[in-house]
Amino acid sequence: MFSDAVTSFNKALDLDHKDKDALINLGNCHMSLGDFEMSVKTYHEALVLDRECVMSHYNLASAHHSAATSCPESAKAKAHYEAARSEFRAAIGLKPDYADAYFNLGICYQDEGLLDEARQSYLKAVQLSPDMTEAIDAIAALDSKAQ
Repeated sequence: MFSDAVTSFNKALDLDHKDKDALINLGNCHMSLGDFEMSVKTYHEALVLDRECVMSHYNLASAHHSAATSCPESAKAKAHYEAARSEFRAAIGLKPDYADAYFNLGICYQDEGLLDEARQSYLKAVQLSPDMTEAIDAIAALDSKAQ
């Protein structure tokens, strides 16, 4: 299913290589197929077309994070984590009330063992979206580990 969609989006891009939405959707397909490096490349291409696209920054961050967690022992993992944090912060800079970006930034920090930073990101997510149970649960898990 996603392979067919990749083919379709590539055909659309052959017709208009500046179709940001096709690039974002192509990146989403690559993410679903587990091809995180190709997702990174594709979302980056979308950002070249529109540096102010919050969704492209967020998706690029997610792709970098997925690439890092898929091979945590590799030399590339650290660079992917740094890029993920940078892109989540870029999305937040463009949309300061983006609770999901704060939450996922917290996950990056937590995955890297930066627990204070993770907690602060989770707290900001809850401040912006008080019903975000994932962030509430993440804070509770960090607090229980600290005891």
